[in-house]
Amino acid sequence: MSEAYHGTRVEKELPDMLTYLKLWSYNTTKLWAIHVTLGVLATFFSLLAAALMGDPYIGWARAFAFIAAVSISMLTAFNLGTKSNNVRNA
Repeated sequence: MSEAYHGTRVEKELPDMLTYLKLWSYNTTKLWAIHVTLGVLATFFSLLAAALMGDPYIGWARAFAFIAAVSISMLTAFNLGTKSNNVRNA
């Protein structure tokens, strides 16, 4: 991030702005990583729940279905993908 502004007026006159740009970039990357992680968890545990619907595994299937539902609800409730894009575009 700071290499893009190396030797420019922004670096000389607004060094604090570069600090905020780095912070926003870090926050965007963190939000994106959480979004991807929740999506992978939701998919993985949904598949596990569907695969274990037999009688001896019904307890595990319910637990996996619950984890998948929580992951999906977190994805939709917080809308992390849009928030990440908005932070990066700001």
